[in-house]
Amino acid sequence: MIRCKGIATGVLLVTITVGLVYDGRTALADSSSQLALPSGIGMNISLTGGPHKWGGCGIRNHVLQPDCLYHDAPWNSIDVVPSDGRVYASHGGIAHLGDCPLVNGHRSFVRIDYNDGSGYQVSYEHIHQVDLQITEGQSVARGQYLGNIGLDTNCGGSADAAHTHMSLWHFTSGGFTKDPSQEVDLNPVQVGAWLLDDGSPTQEQYTGCITPVSGGTRQCPTAYLYNDGSVGTPCTGLNASATPIEPPTQPSGTQVTITGTATCPSANPRYEFWAQWQGTTTWQLLQGNSTSNVYQWNSTGAAAGTETFAVWARDANSVGSGGCNTFMGCYDKSTGIPYSVIVQPCTGETGNASPRSPSPAGQQIQVAFTGNATGCPHPQYEFWALWQGSSTWQLVQAYSIYPSWVWDTTGAPPGTEHIGIWVRDASSVASNDYYISIQYVLN
Repeated sequence: MIRCKGIATGVLLVTITVGLVYDGRTALADSSSQLALPSGIGMNISLTGGPHKWGGCGIRNHVLQPDCLYHDAPWNSIDVVPSDGRVYASHGGIAHLGDCPLVNGHRSFVRIDYNDGSGYQVSYEHIHQVDLQITEGQSVARGQYLGNIGLDTNCGGSADAAHTHMSLWHFTSGGFTKDPSQEVDLNPVQVGAWLLDDGSPTQEQYTGCITPVSGGTRQCPTAYLYNDGSVGTPCTGLNASATPIEPPTQPSGTQVTITGTATCPSANPRYEFWAQWQGTTTWQLLQGNSTSNVYQWNSTGAAAGTETFAVWARDANSVGSGGCNTFMGCYDKSTGIPYSVIVQPCTGETGNASPRSPSPAGQQIQVAFTGNATGCPHPQYEFWALWQGSSTWQLVQAYSIYPSWVWDTTGAPPGTEHIGIWVRDASSVASNDYYISIQYVLN
C-alpha cells in the first residue's frame, strides 16, 4: 500500500466528490457533475490508500501510528496509481499551481476550481513537474492529461512510492488555506463507477474501500480498478403530478398531493419540493432533501390564481448533474408543476335555533344554533354572542367545519340574547363571506 507520510500542511491526493458528502455539503458540478477516475479511459488504476486526512497521519517503518486510528473527519484524500503513471483530470475547471513552493524549480501540486460558483475544487499532489503540462489559470477539461505520478512533494511531507494524492475541497469564502473547514469527506463519494467509503468510525485512515455503484464486491487497498470512462450516475428522468387533478382548478382549502417519480440508478433517490407563491420572486423550500417523493400541500388560505411548484430529484450518489443554485442546492433533474386554485365564497346562509325561541328563563336548556351556508363547497362556521347589557360581541366558537353551537341557558336572565353565525368557505381569506343574527328570548 503506497502512502504519503507525515504531512505538516497538507500533502496528498485528490479527493473526489459526488453527492452525499459526509458533512452534508453538496458539490456543484459541470455538465455531467460527477468525477471520473483520474486515469486514461481503458486503463487500470490502483487505489493504494483509502480515504484519509489531507495531512495524513503518523507512519513509521510502514506502520500506522495511533493518530491514524481516530475518525477525526473530514478525510478528504485518497492515493491512486494509474497503471501507465499518467494522471488525467477527473473534473474540469480552472487550474491553479501556486499554492505550494517550488521543488527543484517546478510544481507538483495542481488545484482545479470547478469555476461554476459552487466553491468546489479538486487537487492533485505528487505530479512530477506538472507545470510543464498545465499553466496557472489554464482552463482544463475533464480527461485532460496533467502529468505523471512522482515523488515530488511541493506541499510538504514525503511519499514512499510514486502516486498521486487526490483531495476534494469546498470554499465558502476566501482562498485556499488547506484548512479542515475546506475539506470534504469522501464517505460516501462517487468517482467514476465506484463509491468510496471510510469504513467504520474506528477504521484506520488509508484502509477505506471502494464498491461498484452497480453492485458487486467491495474492494480495499490495494484495489485495481478499470476506468470505463464513467463519470457518475445521475437521474435521467423525472415526472411530477398533483392530485386531485379534476377539475382544472380546485377550491382553496383542497388538500393537494404532489408526487415526483424519478428514473435513477439508485433505489432511493433524493427529492426536494419548492414553491414560488403568487406575487413573489423567490422560491421557498417546502420539503428538503429526503427519500420521500410526496409532498402534501394544505391549500387553505391560498388566494385565487396559480401557484407554481418545482420537484427536484437527485441520485443518492450524485452531486447534481442538472444544475445548481447558490442558495437552493443542486439537482439531477427538475420539473415544474402549476396548480390553480379558486376562491369560491359563500353566497348566502340560513340559520335556526332548537328548541325555538322563546324558552322559559331559570331553567337549564340546551339550545343548538345551526347555520346552513349556500354557494360554497367547503363552508366553515363561527359563532358569536351579544349578551344582554353588553355592547361587544363575544366569540363563543371559532371557525370550524361544525355548523352548530350549543348554548346552556343555566343562569341566563330573562330577556333577549343575540347569536351571530358567520360563515366563509375554506378558500376565502375574508373574515366572513356572509353572516346572520338570531334573536333568542328567555321569559
